[in-house]
Amino acid sequence: MHVVMFDVEIDTARNEEALTMLHDFAVPMCSSQPGFVKGAWLSSADGAAGRTLLWFENEAQAHAMVDMLSATPMPADAPVSASAGRVFSIVAEA
Repeated sequence: MHVVMFDVEIDTARNEEALTMLHDFAVPMCSSQPGFVKGAWLSSADGAAGRTLLWFENEAQAHAMVDMLSATPMPADAPVSASAGRVFSIVAEA
């Protein structure tokens, strides 16, 4: 399996809007991609930063997700901004 990871910065004054965007758009869009296994959307204690981890069945599917995210940038007025995604191989789990 492979994991796509990217970080987000969140406008803390717009946290509710960011959570709505996450639940109504990001989670359904990511989970509907080919090879999607599971995802985790993390938030820092102060709500200003987040990290997303998306598990995929294989490397090609993970790279396809990164390509799709790169081709679909966040709107300029979105309550979050995201870094470019990176693909990682899972080398150990516990």
